[in-house]
Amino acid sequence: MYPTLFPYGLGGLEDRARASKLSLKRHVKHLLSLSDRRFQEHHSFLFTAFNILQRRSVLLHSSLKINRKRFRGFTEELGSVSEDAVARVCAKIAANSPLKGLDPEEKKVVKLMDEVQLVSRNVPGTSAARLAMRNELRALMMTHGVPHFYITLNPADLYNPVVKFLSGADIDVDRLLPEEVPDPWKQSVLVARNPVAAAKFFNTYIRAFI
Repeated sequence: MYPTLFPYGLGGLEDRARASKLSLKRHVKHLLSLSDRRFQEHHSFLFTAFNILQRRSVLLHSSLKINRKRFRGFTEELGSVSEDAVARVCAKIAANSPLKGLDPEEKKVVKLMDEVQLVSRNVPGTSAARLAMRNELRALMMTHGVPHFYITLNPADLYNPVVKFLSGADIDVDRLLPEEVPDPWKQSVLVARNPVAAAKFFNTYIRAFI
């Protein structure tokens, strides 16, 4: 995979020939920090790497939870529904179709789904991760009180020369010439071509504010 990024067939992700074991996440982070930026600007490497990491996190850190009192009855009801009924309900949910006009068996499947909760740990972007952050905010408010004001930060990467600097441009951000001030259109093309630079810019500004 990716012969242009690994032209000698060495240094690939999770290579078993590597003497020291290196995790996939740490390896990807290292590749995205290389100075030649070929991994940052590749048209599909970012999507593929993130997809693998996200799927692996979901598979390793997700589980299903139901009420303990309902466990025996739940297993009996689950065994009474057919695979076809489950497949039909899943197809409707995947197509964003309203769950109307269901037969009795499909209604039982929906009822069983309502009793199941997905528990995920360390999976960014999931409902469980948002719930964990929400609970953390509530705990902070219970401990320190409700904030008197809120601040929403939205660093504008289309107008900031730091993005050009992080993408490899040889500029002095403290002494910008008029022709070096970023053009919004060219900057948007730069961000689309190298989203890693935009992510580093956002992280730098937020950490500086905090």
